[in-house]
Amino acid sequence: MNRIEETLRGLQSDPSPSVREAASSSLDRLRAKRSVASYLNVLQTGTLEERMRVVFSAEDIGGAVAFFCSADADYITGQALNVDGGSVMH
Repeated sequence: MNRIEETLRGLQSDPSPSVREAASSSLDRLRAKRSVASYLNVLQTGTLEERMRVVFSAEDIGGAVAFFCSADADYITGQALNVDGGSVMH
């Protein structure tokens, strides 16, 4: 995969816009495949802590992000919010 990625990166500087666009799109797909393979590997072989870390997705924290981006959070500064489904309880 590394040789393919190197080739695609080289094509991103091609003078043709269609070649650059195709190379960029292919790089995105290659990175996505690598990311999924890494994710599955951690789920299958990782420690319990590593497996718990990858279970959460963007949808899991979307509500908290939306809140911090809203006017309701205007006066909140310098805070950290654990959005972990209760996996860390104090």
